[in-house]
Amino acid sequence: MGTWGITAFEDDTAMEFYDEFCESEQSINDLEDCLDIVISQNYNMDDLLMEGFIEPINALVCAEIIATANGKPCEKLPDDEYHDEMEVQMIDFEKLNQNLTSEIKQKAKETINKIKTDNQMHLNVLWLESESFEEWKEYLENLIERVE
Repeated sequence: MGTWGITAFEDDTAMEFYDEFCESEQSINDLEDCLDIVISQNYNMDDLLMEGFIEPINALVCAEIIATANGKPCEKLPDDEYHDEMEVQMIDFEKLNQNLTSEIKQKAKETINKIKTDNQMHLNVLWLESESFEEWKEYLENLIERVE
């Protein structure tokens, strides 16, 4: 995997999704839709291998954006320098916070829990097979706390 750390902001696929969100309308509905995909999907390693990687990693980026809008950013959140270098807009976290509901926060927590426990989800399997699985699970627990 094109991953260099345990957070959502340390993965190539996740950063591509982040950049796309930055350049979009930055709608809270788009974040919620991404969470809904993971919640509703029944992943399996035979038929949904790449979906089981891409959809959950995108959902973790959404959860990180929600946590930041909630005032609890990850220390790996892309900074001004990143945005300048990549030539992408900054996210308007204040605007997102105005539309952040307890239901969306709950969906984010449910999504993170599913990612953490679904043993047929490719992302989870990759981490399970890594030396950093326990550290990754701790990151997910921390993300759940920051979403609240």
